[in-house]
Amino acid sequence: MLLATVREPPPVGSIRESVLLMLIIQKDRIEHAATRMLTQSQINPEAGPKSYDEYVKIRYPYLETAKKREHDDAIARLNAEVKKGPMVIRPMGEPNIKSKLHKKIQRSDLEKPSDVSSRLMKKIGRSLPL
Repeated sequence: MLLATVREPPPVGSIRESVLLMLIIQKDRIEHAATRMLTQSQINPEAGPKSYDEYVKIRYPYLETAKKREHDDAIARLNAEVKKGPMVIRPMGEPNIKSKLHKKIQRSDLEKPSDVSSRLMKKIGRSLPL
């Protein structure tokens, strides 16, 4: 006896078809929001910014989530810094290493007054405390 196999009909919509329909619907919503924004800004200039905000929300739905994540990350970083305690200023590097500025100040040519500075000091006199 031969058994006849009954094949089920293929599903009405595949995943690919569903994604394509969602994409087409989203593109239509974006186009409608853009047209609405332009029309409202021409008819009523006060309603223009509000319609632009609505357009941006439809065009870039992920921006709101990204801004919230960025805000939450900033709060988390600030909380981590607060948990470290008060700020402390410490010298960088090893304590034996002198900074470039410190080395420049201690150069031997700065220890000896130059001819120009000697002449200027003679002109100024003892008016400045040393």
